[in-house]
Amino acid sequence: MAIAYTDLNGVEQPRFADFVREQATEKNILVVSGAVKKVSLRDLGLSYVEGKTQATFPFWQVDSSTHTDLTDTNTAVNPVAIEAGSQVAKILTRGRAWGITELAKKIGGGDPLDGLAKLMGEFWSKNYHNAGISILKGLFGDGATGTLEDNYLDSTAGVLTGETFNNGVYKLGDAKERIALHLCHSKVLQKLEDLNEVLITVSAADPTQKVHLFRRSGKPILIDDSIDYGSGLVGSDEAAVYHVGEGAMLLCDDYHDSITRGEIYTTGVKGVWHRKMFMLHPNGVNWEESEVSGITASNANLEEVANWDLTWDRKNVPIVRQDVKLA
Repeated sequence: MAIAYTDLNGVEQPRFADFVREQATEKNILVVSGAVKKVSLRDLGLSYVEGKTQATFPFWQVDSSTHTDLTDTNTAVNPVAIEAGSQVAKILTRGRAWGITELAKKIGGGDPLDGLAKLMGEFWSKNYHNAGISILKGLFGDGATGTLEDNYLDSTAGVLTGETFNNGVYKLGDAKERIALHLCHSKVLQKLEDLNEVLITVSAADPTQKVHLFRRSGKPILIDDSIDYGSGLVGSDEAAVYHVGEGAMLLCDDYHDSITRGEIYTTGVKGVWHRKMFMLHPNGVNWEESEVSGITASNANLEEVANWDLTWDRKNVPIVRQDVKLA
């Protein structure tokens, strides 16, 4: 059944925006794995402010090791203060329009709004993913001089082995159990498969679609060929691998949504417009706004080392970049 302009009447209802947000994250491996923690404005103690391009919100550091030696029954035990700090995040502004002709080709039978929400959710899910990859690149730069330089490991002296891969995992020390997933180029996965270092499983997030996940030691491996291999930040036959821990990034996708249907009167094109403001932010790092022009930051801006500055102790930021040699 072809979609008609009148089928889009419900897109401006708040519930439709909620549904799009659900679709954007429910199958996003970064979110499903726990590497990206989804939070709301309310969780962060924030509210939408028109014209605002950055947001400051707290992080809490709880001392979980200090104790009092009770030398007798009258020894006083005093509460240990929770240290409060703050971090600055960039509010990202993105937009996309879908013409009615395009929608008619991509949305099949059934409920048109349901199909549209899924289509828009897939778009934003990919958008979050791309921004996340750019942030990882920006945090490390060339490795030796990035914001997280102490979480960088150069393992290019020899060809990648299972032991070499483990060295990257253990870069986090006793926090290695926090690792939620590994991100790498498909060439790295191919090498790990050749070494019998991965297990192929069916995604629990979408078992009916038979979407397969590659796992190592129970942790998913997410492949993305935009991650550096053979050029860019790495040398020939080398590749970057990111080991990302639970809660390493925060996603606040309900900052502001504007979804409208309309018509471009000069061309007669009818469709749906979605303008979105959201935050995808590495937890424990400040946005510095050093290399940005305009109100938002492009993915290229997110890759600029100068735009990031470490706020927490690096041990509390569970992200490791490991450069490996494949041949």
